[in-house]
Amino acid sequence: MYTLHSNSTSRDLGDTDMDAWLLWLYGVVLKRLDLTRQSVDVLCQALHLQPLHWGAWLELAALITDREMLSTLKLPDHWMRKLFHAHTYLELQLNDEALEIYTSLQDAGFLHSTYIMAQVAITHHNQRDVDQAVTIFKELEAVDPFRLDNLDTYSNLL
Repeated sequence: MYTLHSNSTSRDLGDTDMDAWLLWLYGVVLKRLDLTRQSVDVLCQALHLQPLHWGAWLELAALITDREMLSTLKLPDHWMRKLFHAHTYLELQLNDEALEIYTSLQDAGFLHSTYIMAQVAITHHNQRDVDQAVTIFKELEAVDPFRLDNLDTYSNLL
């Protein structure tokens, strides 16, 4: 249960009729108002209700400033949490941790996921392993020749 405090009022969202989608929207509004802590709480609650909502995970990732903040989040026990951790580690430039999670996801059956392939290539790019990053981007291009996501990073590597 999450309690939000804003100036002189408080609101217990545990007793609300808001579904995951409305909570996500509320979290985005709080984020735009620079109410970071409240936004984090609301987005976490939205994810407990709908753990497959990748947009909510991305909004939450943008609010994470360091590893300590990430470790204190109360996230749902769901496989999406691993994907979120890897994405957030990559955003925080914690490339070894991100690569470890992405590799474990590939080993678990996501070997041909174009998203994960691209994230692994970006991780290698961040680690200045240009040859490995280009190799993975070439594999990605063979799998999906019409993919435009991350093309800017690939072109910079070339």
